[in-house]
Amino acid sequence: MSDEVEREDAAPAVPPSHRDLLERPLYACLATVREDGAPLANPMWFLWEPGSGVLLFTHTTTRHNYRNVRREPRVAVLISDPEEPLRYLQVHGRVEAITPDPTGAFHEQLQLRYHGRVGEVGEREARVVITVRPTRIVTGQGIRERRHARRAAAARTGTVAPAGGTV
Repeated sequence: MSDEVEREDAAPAVPPSHRDLLERPLYACLATVREDGAPLANPMWFLWEPGSGVLLFTHTTTRHNYRNVRREPRVAVLISDPEEPLRYLQVHGRVEAITPDPTGAFHEQLQLRYHGRVGEVGEREARVVITVRPTRIVTGQGIRERRHARRAAAARTGTVAPAGGTV
């Protein structure tokens, strides 16, 4: 079961039920479109800015994903809950900006977020910050959430919810 939020006029709101997936230091799978039209997906560190509603990624100008988003700014991002992988947040969006980061300052900020310390920044001179503006958000419920929803629906209708399985 998934829920979708799509708005053309403004960034879609992240449902409170899945906001923690953006706030925790989880890996996001960033999917870009290759020159031949095939998808390319890679695990990435990210930072969500709730005030502006954007996702920020660190990258370098030497990699395929960078060249892909320069040519085709549409991307998709998937963040799964490691404790319940079927609970996820999928973000479709557009690259709104690519900002040079030759000091690697944003990469260092992500090192603190993910590892609690700062180390060496590889390819510092080629670093950029990629800003993604969400255009569509899809959420997936985990098995526990599905069971709860199924039981709540059964209680409302007076039917018996089946044991086990998924909705």
